[in-house]
Amino acid sequence: MNLVYYHPLALKNKHPFHKCINPLISVLDRTQNHWPNIEYLNLFPMLQSPVKKDFLELSYNRIRDIAARDSHITVLWSGGIDSTFILCLFVELGIAQELKSQGRFTIGLNLESIKENPTMYEHIIKKDFMDCVVQADKVLNDPDSYGTIVTGEMADNLVGSLTMKSCVDFYNDFSVVHENWKVRGLSWFTRNLSAEEKPKVNELLETVVKNSPVELVTSHDLFWYLNFNMKWQAVNFRIVSHCSNQDVGNKLINQIIHFFNTEDFQHWSLTEGHYFSGSKWGDYKLCMKEPIFKVTKDPEYFKYKTKHPSLPGLLRYKDTFDFIYKDKNKYIFTKEML
Repeated sequence: MNLVYYHPLALKNKHPFHKCINPLISVLDRTQNHWPNIEYLNLFPMLQSPVKKDFLELSYNRIRDIAARDSHITVLWSGGIDSTFILCLFVELGIAQELKSQGRFTIGLNLESIKENPTMYEHIIKKDFMDCVVQADKVLNDPDSYGTIVTGEMADNLVGSLTMKSCVDFYNDFSVVHENWKVRGLSWFTRNLSAEEKPKVNELLETVVKNSPVELVTSHDLFWYLNFNMKWQAVNFRIVSHCSNQDVGNKLINQIIHFFNTEDFQHWSLTEGHYFSGSKWGDYKLCMKEPIFKVTKDPEYFKYKTKHPSLPGLLRYKDTFDFIYKDKNKYIFTKEML
């Protein structure tokens, strides 16, 4: 039996690094360094020889591969960029319409999804797929009827996250995105640590940077890589950690497909996707916003939509298990470290 996920708030002995990141998500190093000092199973070892890939080609192929499964297809739509991108590709390719005609297509959403993207809901979902809509909670609590459940998880790990935005807001200066991470990026990251704790985190970051398969120069590079390396496995289990019980959790693990959780998308992220040359947050995730605009024709969403923490609204962060263990082909959900 091996640990694959933990909730940091449940740890008795925390590393100072936990104070610098989201306290609600576990951190596990994918480069085989096994940080923090916890024995765990590394399910997604870091790629060491990245190969250039085309993002849109990968995305179209991923949609087709999912649709080719002999199962019902359910898309969890939060209204955010990632899940909207996925749903728009299903629509653009005509696959959503075909699956609907076969009676094997569902869109899981809630009121927060509609608030985040009202145009997509009114002009596409409500107009053409209303009979496919169910409450997201129903899918996650009783997954038996929903077949393959598709999420937009891992997209932030590929291109960046709210961590960088928080740093920009702190300094009220967008240029911190593109400057060397050892300047204001590092100062912001360690701002809440004591004089004794900062050297430990600085040492850890130097090791992380050294072991990266690509060069990390800017603040955006560093924060992207911390997300890409240390949070990948956590995000893989984030949704199922909120399952209602162990049986449901094991069903969800077998049924959920995180759209962006492939080695090909990781190759793209390492060679191209993580670089950010934008001058404003409206440039964030253009690789997804452009295909979205092609389908929705929504200029406001295209120009101004940025990262929003959609998942809490979709999950409501309830029924949290603090530890998940893998025992052969079964997963153990528990509140206590075993």
